[in-house]
Formats: sequence, structure tokens, C-alpha cells
Amino acid sequence: IYSKYSSATIEKIDYELILKVLIVAFIIFLLLLYRNRQLKQHNLETDKLKERLELALIGNSDGVWDRDLVSNTLYLSPRWKEILGYSDIELKNEIDVWRKRVHPDDLDSALRDIKDHLVGKTEFYENVHRLKHKRGHWVWVLDRGKKIVDKNGKAIRMLGTQTDITKEKEMQLKFKHQQQIIDRFMIV
Repeated sequence: IYSKYSSATIEKIDYELILKVLIVAFIIFLLLLYRNRQLKQHNLETDKLKERLELALIGNSDGVWDRDLVSNTLYLSPRWKEILGYSDIELKNEIDVWRKRVHPDDLDSALRDIKDHLVGKTEFYENVHRLKHKRGHWVWVLDRGKKIVDKNGKAIRMLGTQTDITKEKEMQLKFKHQQQIIDRFMIV
């Protein structure tokens, strides 16, 4: 077995080449280690930001929606569905879920405001409209969102929040009604 390798062959091993390969391998190892630490730090920062956002949204009881304009898909958070009296599994994450629940008198306005934002007429999307609750009554919501564009400026995604403003809107309508009654008596 040892006769295959003469002592002359062993002496011809280029120790300088082996040293260079080891140095290059060590440098690659250090670069990978450094990159791994950067990724871990980035992930920690991302997790912290995500946690802050979730706490902020939970704190103000808003629902979240996220529409992918390329694939025409929609995500509705469990809280979004809860505002309308549904559990997360009762409503699918589909655009028609929203569209079918918008009050007929409010749909055109909501769609117009979405379109205005997507084509760049407005910096943000904002609309107040009614959505049908599971029990049949109407829930007033303040919908706010922002588009995300690709490198060419084309809107590819839109996401935002939905806030239940039913109590505030009912008070506003009650005040308006009372003001109308007062105005009638003032005329007489």
C-alpha cells in the first residue's frame, strides 16, 4: 500500500498552496459569520418592529386588511372580521367578502376613494362607510390605507386599517337630528 506513494511524492506537497487555501477558507468563514450576525440583528429589529405594530393595533382595536393588487388577493385580520361579528374562520379572505358587505349607498364612494389613491390623486386612502354586521345591522367604519408601489411606480399592494366608529357616528347623527328639530322650532 505504501509503495504507491514514494517519499518524493510526499515531499512535493505544496505547503504554500495549502496555507493559501486555508487562509481563504478562514476568511470566507469569517465573512459568513459576520453576515449571520447581521441577519440575526436585522431579524431582531424586524421582530421588535412587528411587535410594536401589533401592540399598537391591538391597543386601538383596529382591524387590518392587506390587498395584493398583482394576484388580486386579500387578507383580513381576525379583528377586521370580529368588528362585523364573525370569527376568523367564518369569513374567507376574499375581496367579495368586503364588497358584499358594504352598504349600497356607500360602495361607489369607497371604490372611488380607493381608485383615486391607486392612481395617485390622494396620498392616502380614507373613507367612512357602513358594513353589514353578522346580526344584520350596519357598522360604521373608518377605512384608511396606503398603496405600495414597485420600482416603476405601479401600485402592487395596498394595506390599511379599519376602525369601528359606529358609536361616534350614531352620536353625530343624533346631534344632527336634534339640530334639525331645534332649527324647525326656531323658524316657527
